[in-house]
Amino acid sequence: MTDTLKIAGYCRISVDEELDRDNTSIENQKAIIRDFVGHKFPGAELVFFEDRDRSGYTFEQREGYQAMRRELMAHRLDILVIKDFSRFSRRNSRGLVELEDLRDAGARIISIGDTIDFPNDDDWLKIQFQFLINEMPVTDTSKKVKSVIRRRQEDGKWICAAPYGYIVNKKQQFEVVPVEAEIVRRIYRLYIDGWGYIGYLSVPSIGLELPVMSEWSYAGLKVAPGRYSGSTYADNMVVCAHNYAKHFSPIKWLALGSEVYFTDMDGQRWSYEVSNVETIQPTDIDKMITASDEDAWDLTLFTCTTGGRARCAVRCTRTGYPVLETSAAGRITE
Repeated sequence: MTDTLKIAGYCRISVDEELDRDNTSIENQKAIIRDFVGHKFPGAELVFFEDRDRSGYTFEQREGYQAMRRELMAHRLDILVIKDFSRFSRRNSRGLVELEDLRDAGARIISIGDTIDFPNDDDWLKIQFQFLINEMPVTDTSKKVKSVIRRRQEDGKWICAAPYGYIVNKKQQFEVVPVEAEIVRRIYRLYIDGWGYIGYLSVPSIGLELPVMSEWSYAGLKVAPGRYSGSTYADNMVVCAHNYAKHFSPIKWLALGSEVYFTDMDGQRWSYEVSNVETIQPTDIDKMITASDEDAWDLTLFTCTTGGRARCAVRCTRTGYPVLETSAAGRITE
């Protein structure tokens, strides 16, 4: 009895409609891939991964692709099928390196529109030429964007994202966002009082918006949560806080899959989801930071239980790469 072939179908639609005029929808790409797999690999298991409004010039900012890549690298998927190589990458050098990485991991890549089955069809010159063609529209678009920015500068128009706490309205004037402005005021008050900070934490499902101090202390925890250890960049940050109603008391009720966000002082927003909620005894506090590789957590939030007899730890898994903050604070209204 042979194992069922597991195939990944990858679809992407760009932020630039002009580049994607021949790829009108994710659904169109899925239909093409589904028909191809059904004809060439009957009985295979097909799993789709997709990225909407994502540039083909990088891989790092594509959450769907990164999730698929992990499965391919772990040999849980056998074949990657795409409508054409423009869906895979529009950057010649980076795309070719990524293609080789997947090949070296044992993956097979099929581009339907380009009639390429790699590495079975190892026509490297043909593949290089196809990637070069796909990169040309991106280079042309970059020139157009620079021209638009130059014109907006000459007209005295705002071209950047507004600072956190503001939006830029139709009159090109700053407007205060009340909720975010209060967080900014609180951070400044803490700083003036001698408390350093590294960013702020958001948990939408329980309405939590709190600044996070750079280091924890018993005195500091009376004011705001603090970093217990680690960092977001190392995927091991631990944040602690008192069991106050406006601090971490509500985290014990978080459901698995709840969204958690941390925005650092550079405006990079990190996205997580709750993967586990556990109770840890005070004598086992080292378990907060000594998880094994198989049981490692990208972010941990913890607080005392009622009465202080134990610790409630909320374990979170990062769901994507950090992106520059694009909430209401960073938008320019048209």
